[in-house]
Amino acid sequence: MFVHKLQKLQWFLYLLIFAVLLLSVFFTYTDKINLTFHKFFNVRKCKCNHCVSELGESEWFDKRYIPTMYPILTKSNYMIPEESYKWWLRLQHENSPSNISSLMEELFNLFPGDNMFMDQGPNRCRTCAVVGNSGNLKGSKYGPSIDSNNVVMRMNRAKTAGYEADVGTKTTHHFMYPESAQNLANNVSLVLIPFKVLDIKWLISAFTTGHITRTYVPVLRKINANKEKIFRYWSTAHVFLSMFMTTGTSITEDTARLECWS
Repeated sequence: MFVHKLQKLQWFLYLLIFAVLLLSVFFTYTDKINLTFHKFFNVRKCKCNHCVSELGESEWFDKRYIPTMYPILTKSNYMIPEESYKWWLRLQHENSPSNISSLMEELFNLFPGDNMFMDQGPNRCRTCAVVGNSGNLKGSKYGPSIDSNNVVMRMNRAKTAGYEADVGTKTTHHFMYPESAQNLANNVSLVLIPFKVLDIKWLISAFTTGHITRTYVPVLRKINANKEKIFRYWSTAHVFLSMFMTTGTSITEDTARLECWS
């Protein structure tokens, strides 16, 4: 009888030790199992090894990326929250700015206002290069690497002529504001970054009457650019661009290459 009870106690201890070991293994590998499960069974946003908009790739990015904040103004999202609008008006302290709602209506009567960036999918991977304008790229020979990307973004008065070997020749999107505006090739998208209501009025004027020739400095009266490739980058989402430039595999501090989210 005593021997029988001792055997039962031994089996109980064995089971208890096994349970502890099992729980230990479970808690040790749960995160890895979840990550593997996520990779194999979750529908991904792109086919790249790392999709920028997928959480868990970068702690820095995750803390700053707001998926609901869409940075491009379209017909469906141009109604700006009052708090954001007041903050934006303080950027350059405009005196008596125009009514923003009527101005937006005028803007979208002239330029396309459809959302053209919602065609992301798990079967496609697109890479982007954001190219800065300082002299750090001189002598880098990064031109072919920059041009190999699907999307190449430049800004302000970026020059490529004479520097092709270092900065490339390809441009798909050119970011500017009125004071840094320049004429663009027909296949390049103009991305306006408005810091004041007058910037939006300038864009309309530059494609119509040309009556605005000065903001706080002289600006182009007219601009040569494809009217069907005009985007308005909302400056209240300005952190978007800084994230864009610092979340990829850095080529230099002036060029970032990353795998796009769409």
